[in-house]
Amino acid sequence: MKFFKYFLLRTGLFIFAFSVCTVASMPFGLPVRIYGLAELQDDPAYEEYRQARDLIYDDKFKMAVKRLNRILEKYPQSKFLPASHFWVAYCLEKMGGEDENAFKNYKIVADKFSQSEWADDARANMVKLAKQLYSRGKREYKIYLETSGNDPDEDVKLAALAALGQLESDEALPVLQDVLQSSKSSVQLKEKALFALGQIGGAEALKIMIDAAKNAPQDEVKEKAVFWIGQEGSEQSLDLLLDLFKSSHSAEIREKCLFAISQIGGKRAGDMLEQIARAEKDIEIQKKAVFWLGQNDSDSSLERLLRVYESIKNDEVREKVIFSISQNDSERALDVLMRFAGDESQPEIQKKAIFWIGQHSSERSLKSLEAIFNTTKNQEVRKKVIFAVSQIGGEAALAVLYEIARSEAHTELQKEAVFWIGQEGSEQSLDMLVAIFKTSGNSDVREKVLFSVSQIGGTRALDILEKIAFDNKDLEMQKKAVFWVGQEGSEYSVQKLVKIYNLVETYDVRKRILFSLSQSESEKAVDFLIDIARNSSQLTLRKNAIYWLGQSDSRKAKAALLEIVNE
Repeated sequence: MKFFKYFLLRTGLFIFAFSVCTVASMPFGLPVRIYGLAELQDDPAYEEYRQARDLIYDDKFKMAVKRLNRILEKYPQSKFLPASHFWVAYCLEKMGGEDENAFKNYKIVADKFSQSEWADDARANMVKLAKQLYSRGKREYKIYLETSGNDPDEDVKLAALAALGQLESDEALPVLQDVLQSSKSSVQLKEKALFALGQIGGAEALKIMIDAAKNAPQDEVKEKAVFWIGQEGSEQSLDLLLDLFKSSHSAEIREKCLFAISQIGGKRAGDMLEQIARAEKDIEIQKKAVFWLGQNDSDSSLERLLRVYESIKNDEVREKVIFSISQNDSERALDVLMRFAGDESQPEIQKKAIFWIGQHSSERSLKSLEAIFNTTKNQEVRKKVIFAVSQIGGEAALAVLYEIARSEAHTELQKEAVFWIGQEGSEQSLDMLVAIFKTSGNSDVREKVLFSVSQIGGTRALDILEKIAFDNKDLEMQKKAVFWVGQEGSEYSVQKLVKIYNLVETYDVRKRILFSLSQSESEKAVDFLIDIARNSSQLTLRKNAIYWLGQSDSRKAKAALLEIVNE
């Protein structure tokens, strides 16, 4: 590492990259700086500064301090003075036990050389050191942190405000209030001040945040103030948040108020959210209130949601209620969802309830869905049940889907069940699909089985499709099986297609195989097409192979065609 740092130093590969970071966070622990040493070679301190710099990069901090102090004593007019003071401070930090002396040297740079390129770095490091020294009982450094809140450099301000918040002292409140009330403070700076207030907490900090939430000219600052008021968690906070909610015309601020109320929690917060959900005219705000009610996983929250549902007529808001109920993991919540799922007077609500029952993934959920499927006559609802069962997953859910696919009278529902069996993707799924294919007399269902087998993929799925392709008496099923073998796109699938071609004699199946091989990028597929084009005893199949070779980008295919033409 030392060699690498030294190499960078010698070759001058430095990039200016300072942005309120502490020395510890910078590359190699050093501020990166364009030195421009070549143009300062006439400075009498040049050689000693260069030597000191090399010592720093070799981590010889004590020796570097001696060299730098010699510059400060011998060359009072040198252009290296700001840098020398900075590096003295840096080395003292690294040596340990010298933080106050380091602070003094950084302060010389910040005060005496305030226009130098080192001043911003020095002030940022002073903030870091002041925080450390104050936390060790050196209370005089608190003054620097407070005055740094008004530093002309915003990066230094941000660092100072962060430090003030972490010290959690009421003494910082006037500085933070000034930042929030100043028209010169940026949004970023005000947000940092609010963060610091949130860390400090207490009645006085709350008053300042309340003022910002009411009077800040920027909505972003108001939103942050609302957030931190919610984190304070007091009864006074609830009253204020409700007042802000009622008086604000900004949807974003009103939503932040709802969130903040939900974070405080308790009976009063629940009452407020329920009242807003029931009486608010803005549908989006109603839905937000319902959402935050649902995040409280309790029986009282569930009862509130039910009261909201009964008191409103808007379907969007009612659907949000169903969602919020679904987020409650209690048995009581599942009872409520099952009640909605069995109510056919509101089909859309019924379907939403069915969906969310499927997300519960319990044995009780599965049994309730099976009961709904067996009792309802609404085919759309039954389709939703199949999907919900598939989301529960596992052997019991697969068994329900298998029974529907095997014995259901409605073809579309059978196909739907077959599809979701395939999506399970297990060996058991393949067993079930094979059994359905063998027993079903419905060609549409059997085609869906082939598709589902192909979606599972793998060696066993290809073996199943191969067997159907050459062993089935239904020509259309054979062709479909060949098609899905071809869609696998692997070398193994090419082997299967060639094997099927050699086992079957049916022209239509062989023709479909040639097409499937033409879709493959495998060299073996091209070789087989060339062989058929040259040697097949069936002229029509030879022509078909030649056609597909002509569609290929393979050089081997083009060369074979030229040979065939010239034969």
